[in-house]
Amino acid sequence: MNRLGWVWLCAGMLSGCSGFVPVRSGAVQPGAGLDIGVTVATPPGDEAAWFYSFDCADACDHAVPALSLGARFGSTPEKGAPFEIGVGLSGFFPYLDGYVQLKGDKYPAGVGARLGLTRGSWYEDVIYVAYDMKTGMDRRVFMTSSLFRHAGTSPNGASRGSVLAVAHGIGVEMGGIVPSVALAVGRVGRSSDYRPPGSSGRPVTRVSPTAFVVVGISGRIGGKGR
Repeated sequence: MNRLGWVWLCAGMLSGCSGFVPVRSGAVQPGAGLDIGVTVATPPGDEAAWFYSFDCADACDHAVPALSLGARFGSTPEKGAPFEIGVGLSGFFPYLDGYVQLKGDKYPAGVGARLGLTRGSWYEDVIYVAYDMKTGMDRRVFMTSSLFRHAGTSPNGASRGSVLAVAHGIGVEMGGIVPSVALAVGRVGRSSDYRPPGSSGRPVTRVSPTAFVVVGISGRIGGKGR
């Protein structure tokens, strides 16, 4: 897909909310580059989908599309571990990102983290491990295991909560394009100061499980290649 094609594809996803977890190779790509991706998550349940909805009190369950953008710089020094640093936007949620490649050779692997920047409101943090299963001249297959947390408070401070999930994803890089799929399973907790008529006056707390699949496609503009 050419650059213009990526622009049009991503423009159609601007209404999305979160890209959830990264699915990436364990190998650091040296140089500066821009990662662009689009994802769609299957409906995660009413309680989880509430966090990604507008003006929704109940019956919020819906698919969650998103555009993700990330500026990265990778370095592969002669001494020391290869690493990447970056800043990005996963749907509506900005983050700082860092990754260190701990293993090289035929099956590179490493660890990384995303730190959400919107503390005081809703934010997302991710800790992940990435590792390659197969490498070759024309194809690279890799997996990423993540611990994801979406948390915070509503702008008026009346609602609080979090989505905590463990996710496992697989991606295939072919000609610079990466289709991927990830399964996330976790727990949702949400409390609200709203008190229905006739209630005891205590904040309403809701806890429920969640499970959803995130399907995506991504690519990078720039970088020197692996």
